[in-house]
Amino acid sequence: MSSNVAISKNDPTNLDSKILYKSSFVHAFSNSQSMDSFNISVRGETLLNGHVEFEIKNAVGEMVFTESFPTSTIWDVTMNDSLTQ
Repeated sequence: MSSNVAISKNDPTNLDSKILYKSSFVHAFSNSQSMDSFNISVRGETLLNGHVEFEIKNAVGEMVFTESFPTSTIWDVTMNDSLTQ
């Protein structure tokens, strides 16, 4: 039995969606003796309607932390903070 599920190019969980921003760097985090890899990317059609993917992998490539959320979360926090200042 097969499933016919259409995946939209605008779906932020779709790996084929447009990469708007991508950055990586290394930093000692999970172990002071080795460097972890930090990766962040934003996918989607626009920054306002995109999706953030953040991950940290240790020196041997094991996932230490992962987080994924809509960019609107950032804008909501930023706008609410600026309104109260």
